[in-house]
Amino acid sequence: MWAQLRDDVMRYGIYNQNLQAVPPTGSISYINHATSSIHPIVAKVEIRKEGKTGRVYYPAPFMTNENLALYQDAYEIGAEKIIDTYAEATRHVDQGLSLTLFFPDTATTRDINKAQIYAWRKGIKTLYYIRLRQMALEGTEIEGCVSCAL
Repeated sequence: MWAQLRDDVMRYGIYNQNLQAVPPTGSISYINHATSSIHPIVAKVEIRKEGKTGRVYYPAPFMTNENLALYQDAYEIGAEKIIDTYAEATRHVDQGLSLTLFFPDTATTRDINKAQIYAWRKGIKTLYYIRLRQMALEGTEIEGCVSCAL
């Protein structure tokens, strides 16, 4: 009996084994100086508009002048690598992951559609948002002193 159960679990898995639904944690992650779940950073220094405060600048967690070259944002990483990461994680989450894809402002509907099909083929359950890099946010890349940009 136990051997049969083991074989069945190895073959078919366990339904609802994890009972997890990983939410988008963008705003919460800023407060905790962390990234959003397994999601890559959106920018080395992200600019957000916060209620009455206005523009708020959030540098990537633990980024320094010494490790700046190691950081890539979601636009630089590209949709396929992000999809591949989420596809691996999705196997361990029984609900779904909030996946946002990022494209340069030159992306066409064909580029976006190809990414959607690629995600579907990789077993992605849902795409949360598709974001195009906005011209207003370009130029926020860090060149030189990180603290001087804040």
